[in-house]
Amino acid sequence: MKRQIVFLTTLSFALIIYLVYDVHSKRIIIENYKNQNEELQNLNAEQSYVLENITILSKLQHFAEGHNLENYTLYTTDGDSCELKDVCKGEKLIYYFSEQGCQVCYQPFLKKLVELSKKIGKEHIVVIGKFEERRSFKLFLQDLTSNNDLTIYQTKTEFNIYPEYNEYALAFQVTKDLAINNICITDKSNTELSADYLKLIEKKFNNSTSSQVE
Repeated sequence: MKRQIVFLTTLSFALIIYLVYDVHSKRIIIENYKNQNEELQNLNAEQSYVLENITILSKLQHFAEGHNLENYTLYTTDGDSCELKDVCKGEKLIYYFSEQGCQVCYQPFLKKLVELSKKIGKEHIVVIGKFEERRSFKLFLQDLTSNNDLTIYQTKTEFNIYPEYNEYALAFQVTKDLAINNICITDKSNTELSADYLKLIEKKFNNSTSSQVE
């Protein structure tokens, strides 16, 4: 009788342990499934955002092609003033960004421009930052890496190319009449397109240099 009681007690205890383990295992499986489902939803949402944003950027780039810029007043790092038309003489790549824009969108591109300047010549690249106050402009310059040797100007006026969305950072070239061409909006959602754009610009400048030599 005692042996039967011990056996039943042991069996009951083992069954309880199994049930607790089974419930715990199923709970872990369910939680893992929920986490995977949430990750998948987040990934889908992120991909949807990227696609929607790239669509918007493509439309904005098409809209800006041929847009005539005003002859804005610019300021050098020393505080001297000049005009946009003066700094755009010759073949130049212009990079415009706003202090109110997305830093993770324009900071990486600035680093790529430094590398590009070593290949095509820093005299062919002009960076223009929209800063309302000179103090903010100086702080921005201080935060740049020491190996940055780009020509950087300050503008206190937005380049009102679009009715809205004027905080996007833009890389482009201009004609003698300050008409925009070959524009690329640099954004964290289109880094690959921005990299391809710089390759095309590099090729364009190298071909231009080769033609002049010949």
